[in-house]
Order: sequence, then structure tokens, then C-alpha cells
Amino acid sequence: MSTEIPWDGVYENQPIEGYVSITHDKTAQVDTNSFKMGKAPLKVSLYKEVALSDSSPVIISLYQFTIPGMAKGLQLLPAVSVKVGGKPYQSAEVSFEVLSGARQREIGVPNSQSAFLKLEAFIANEQALYPGLKTQVGYRYLFNTNIELTEEYLPLLEMANFRNSGDKDIQDRQIGDVSVHTIIQNVEALQPGTFYYGPSLIKGYAYKEERGKRIYLEPQLVSEAPQLKVTVLDFPEDNKPASFNGAVGNFNFNAHLLSSNQLRIGDQLEIELVVIGEGQLESVQPPQLCCQPNFSGFFKMSDLPPIGKIQQNRKSFLFQITPLFADIAAIPPIEFSFFNPATLNYKKKLSDPIPIQISPAPHQDVPAQSSNANTFRQPDKIQPNYVLVKADLHNQWFGSWWVLGTLPIALFALFLQQAYIQKRDESKMAKAASDVFFEQAIFEADRAKAARLLAKAYLQLFFEKSLISQPKTSIEALPNESPFLEVKSLFSFLNRDLYALSNQKEYDQVFNKAKELFQRLRRS
Repeated sequence: MSTEIPWDGVYENQPIEGYVSITHDKTAQVDTNSFKMGKAPLKVSLYKEVALSDSSPVIISLYQFTIPGMAKGLQLLPAVSVKVGGKPYQSAEVSFEVLSGARQREIGVPNSQSAFLKLEAFIANEQALYPGLKTQVGYRYLFNTNIELTEEYLPLLEMANFRNSGDKDIQDRQIGDVSVHTIIQNVEALQPGTFYYGPSLIKGYAYKEERGKRIYLEPQLVSEAPQLKVTVLDFPEDNKPASFNGAVGNFNFNAHLLSSNQLRIGDQLEIELVVIGEGQLESVQPPQLCCQPNFSGFFKMSDLPPIGKIQQNRKSFLFQITPLFADIAAIPPIEFSFFNPATLNYKKKLSDPIPIQISPAPHQDVPAQSSNANTFRQPDKIQPNYVLVKADLHNQWFGSWWVLGTLPIALFALFLQQAYIQKRDESKMAKAASDVFFEQAIFEADRAKAARLLAKAYLQLFFEKSLISQPKTSIEALPNESPFLEVKSLFSFLNRDLYALSNQKEYDQVFNKAKELFQRLRRS
């Protein structure tokens, strides 16, 4: 909202005409009875209404008012206030000069009108902005004669902390004797914070053409749009689902099985996850299946990240997963959550379970050994038994004398073996992989990644202590005996209820128990 007084049309002791420009959603009604200048009521009349574009719900309402004349010299027009959509708005104070009655001058504008140039800056979204949400910003130039601009400063067209989306939309309209030049830029908020842009400024000269030449008219025209404040709110922490990954809007969610529901162990399943609704589909990310309940340890995920495909108000993601056990009867429900800026709360959608039928992998026949008689060579001649003597009935000192020559070599080899074992154990203790995974889990901010790293640390620790044969076994596949039972119980709760831990404090308590158990097992 802004107020404007024509720069060269105000003379002493003559009525002063001005304009109030209001940018608003067309569904938000302007209460014309609520106009005030300072504390006094102000009578206005609607001059023009201009739509930003055919597809935009935002319009510009231009109201005209007349106030009594003033003495010559610099004057200050008080702030004008009004209610739009039931909310109060107020323009800034405006300074202007009242000219002497003798200073009438002709500047070449038809009907002896004064040259008029005005710049307005706007942001189209009246709702609260959040990261990932898009809005429109831009400028309007209003003028009533030929203007050649000499300077433009338009910071809204390249906003820090926002990303431009698409090209600028430039429109020109003629409304009566007023020309409106509009520049609209779609932008996407990148991070929360309060940001200031401007003041914005344009300068130029009115001109008229005579015999193919431009005659510039003094003085220079200058218009400044006030500084614009843009606030991007951070997503609220209260009731924030663990599955939330930045989706903003109002959506529905479902999952479909694209492959057959009858398969064998080792076969892949193709699942399509579909998000449908109104919102910023470009910023919608797929759910992390590895962190969903009943997926980790039961299904193997593809290493390739899913690629989203947008069609109108629909975005789909294709996943490939492989079941690890034959007794899995269904693909578990998948949770998708989003933030609705209209209601300022989170919502969760849960897909239906998808029944599947898995058959065990067929056994491969092991080829039998060949029974060919030629495989074994018969001796040409059977040797007679060796005739024992009395000395053979007693132990010999060192068996034979040549054994004495091998003793130094055997002792040296034993020394080398012990040195190698000691060095290997020291290297293993210094560079234990379980400690590396454990440290990474402690400093990982993402809950799901931290849980996966901690699981790797436990499995590696069991391998280093020779409790399992290889470190890639899943937590769920560990034996149901000590010391594995306590770890399995903890991770069963952590994986199943990861999304139920509504705040950071609850999650930290569970995660700290897992860290304490690791340290205790490391020392045992």
C-alpha cells in the first residue's frame, strides 16, 4: 500500500488530488469507509483496478482522493490507513512541494496534465512463507507520458535467500490515460529468516518528440518504492513428524505395486509412490523407505535414488525393493507427511499395505562325483611289510639328528608369527571400524542415518569380538541369545517407533540408551 501526490500538479491554495494504491487478493474486500488520513476520515473513490495477470488472483486497486489546498513550500502528507479483508494496512508519510501559483509551466503532456511516474514494489503471497514455498514478487511502473529511464534499482528481481523460478513475466496495459508496466518474478524461499529488500528506485525524464528528435523536459522524474520486508518462517517443531522432509501444501498419498505380487526370494518388487494435490510439487521429496517401520532388515533397497516425475498436480516416485524372507506377507504401510500453510499444521498420510506372496528359491542339484575306476591308479607292485626292530619300540632323542638343524628356523618363524599377531591386534585396536561407525553416528544430525550408523557399529563390534562370522548381518538376523537380545530389543523399538518420537528430547533419550549399551559391550 502506498500514497502518491503528482509532483508537478500542486499549487498553493488549490485543492490537492492524490492516489492510494493497494495491492491485494481480489477475494479480500477493501473497506472504503475505513479510509483515514492520520486520524481523520478520508473520502475516496475507486479510480482503476488492474490485475497482475490473467492467472494471478492479485489485483491493484487505485483510489483517488481530494484534500484542501496548502500554502506553498514543502509539505508532509500524513499516513493513510484502511482495512483490507478485515486487516488494517497503512502507507508511509509522503513529502511533496506546493508550488507558487505563478510557476505554471507546460511540459508537453496532452490536456496540460502533469508528467506522472510512480514505482511500486509488491509481494503477492499474503499467507505465511515457509522454505520451499513459492510466491510472486515484482514491480509496477505507472506513468502518463513518454518516459526515458536513466536509472533503475530493482533488488526484488534478484533476491538473496530466494531462488528465481522461470523467466520474468512482463506485461503492459493502458488504463485510460495511465500506462501500467508490470514485471513479475516467481521466487522460492530457501531458508527461514527476515529479509529486507530496497528501497527500490527509478529515475528518468519525460520527453516529447518534435521532427524526429526527443526534447527532454525538466526536472528529472524520481520515484522510490519503500523497503520491502519478507519473512520466511521456520517449520514449527510441535507435532512435527519424523517422516517430514520439507513437503509444503495439501496432498493425498498412495502406493501401487507395478510388478507381480507373486515372486521368489531374490526377485525385485517395483513400487510407485504417488503424491497428488495442491502445493510445491517441485520440492516434494520421496519418503525414506529404509527408515519406515518394518522395512529395515526385511527388504533390500536399491542403491539408485528414485527420480520424481511431475504431471499436472501429480508427482510419482519409482522404488525397487527386494524381500529378504519368504514369510513376508505384505509390503508394510508407508508414511508421507507434509506441512499445510493454510492450516499451519502437519498432516500424515499412510498408504495401504500391499499383499505379496513369496516362494522360496528353488534348490540347485549338486552334481555327483564321478565313479570312474580310472580315477584311482593301482600300484604296480605291493611292497612287503617293514620288519620292526627293538629300537622302534622306544622314543628316539629328537627322532633323528637332522631335526636339530630345523629348530632355529622354527623358532624364528614362531617369533615372526607372534610379532605379526601383536601388530595385527594393535592395528585392529587403533583402527577398529566399530569405533569409526560409532563416532559418525554420534555426530550425525539426521535421525535415520544416525540409527543406521549405530547399527553398523554394533554389527562390526560383534564381528571384532568374533561373536558373528561376518559384519554385514542385519540386527534382526542376530541370534536370540545374550548379548544379542538386548541389542535386538533396543533396535526393534528404535526402528519401529522412530516416527512416533515426536520431539528431539524423546529421540535423544532412546539414542543415548543405544550409545551406553555400545560402550558397555565394548568394555566387556
